[in-house]
Amino acid sequence: MDDTDVNAPRRNRRTKRRIKVDKVTAAIVTIVTALIGGIATVVAAIVARDDDPAPEPSPANTPVASGYPLLGDSSDILRDVTYPDGAQVPRGQQLDKKWELRNSGNVAWSGRFLAPANSALDEGPCYPRNKRYEIPYTAPQQKVVISAEAVTEPRPGHCHLTWKMIDEAGHFFFPNGKGVELDVTVN
Repeated sequence: MDDTDVNAPRRNRRTKRRIKVDKVTAAIVTIVTALIGGIATVVAAIVARDDDPAPEPSPANTPVASGYPLLGDSSDILRDVTYPDGAQVPRGQQLDKKWELRNSGNVAWSGRFLAPANSALDEGPCYPRNKRYEIPYTAPQQKVVISAEAVTEPRPGHCHLTWKMIDEAGHFFFPNGKGVELDVTVN
């Protein structure tokens, strides 16, 4: 008997063990990958819910995406369609605030939302009703009317709320921009 015959069974055992370990490792990697994917899906579903009041994005709790503002992206506020600054509004009401904007840049607006911003600095007897509103597709140089809802409380006072344009993940398109505002007096 030569050495190759004696060592052959040992090599087969090692190979079989290696194959079993590789299969276990592959199974673990598959399970971990599926768990991470499942968690990401659940988080995305929670973030995507529009009907629940939620914490508004603010510089303290909204991630800043690199690359914003996009090169050539710009907007102009043309006018308040409803509730101009200083308007008198009733207590305990829902307000549908609208603004007319122009996409004054050369980047089409798609997949954008309007969301409350800086709520910790906003003041008064009012609050945003929802966490975000979809902005319709807007081609460069096109005008669009966007809206958001606010609710006034039963007490009077000065109401000042701000909304800003965000992407699906909640990043501000214009992180240093002023945003659109509701600035009214609740009677």
